[in-house]
Amino acid sequence: VHSVLEEIGRIIGVDEGGIICTPRSPDTPINDAIIIAASGSFRALTGQPVSAIEPAELLETFQQVAHKRQHLFLDGYSLFYFSSSDIDKREYLTLVKVQRPLAPAEINLLQVFSEHVSSAFANVALYNRLTELAYSDPLLGIHNRNWLLRELDNLTTHDRQSTRLAVLDIDDFTAIGITFGETFCNQLIIRLHEQLRAALTENTLIARIDRDALAILVGDDKPLDNL
Repeated sequence: VHSVLEEIGRIIGVDEGGIICTPRSPDTPINDAIIIAASGSFRALTGQPVSAIEPAELLETFQQVAHKRQHLFLDGYSLFYFSSSDIDKREYLTLVKVQRPLAPAEINLLQVFSEHVSSAFANVALYNRLTELAYSDPLLGIHNRNWLLRELDNLTTHDRQSTRLAVLDIDDFTAIGITFGETFCNQLIIRLHEQLRAALTENTLIARIDRDALAILVGDDKPLDNL
């Protein structure tokens, strides 16, 4: 994200600094959004909420861009709105300090650049979403079989010798599903995961590798007797 600030500054020939923040979702109050990157005179704001922006007039302008969801070019500042909300429900707001009026050609160039940035943010969000779908279980929100196979494949020889893999499955899961339905089966696997998580240390890796099975990846020095 710092590269976005740098490129905008390069286009308009300024290096006064800027801010990029992202609300977690379009419904998140803009004042609660976290500033994920800042440069120049705004550098100290990195990691702080948008409400820390001063003066109050600048904060109000930032809020205005968030509300209207469009770019805004003012004397002294340029503000940009980017969104990947269709994919991951995120919005990005960017402010760049400019100490001179922008020429019409510069504004046009920034608008074209903004479209490219919007596409880039959307592509990153799409990639992250596809990765999430490929390597996580949507019901439990944990790793899935694909992730476990990749993790095992990446283990070094030493790691393989010092790691244990335990698999727990629910007997007659298909028959249970026929008798009691899919919702009951989902609750059953959720409950099994909750019990495992409560019994194991926080950093123990758990993956769902089948409809009725969970796998546990632990170090050889960690006991499994309490399962």
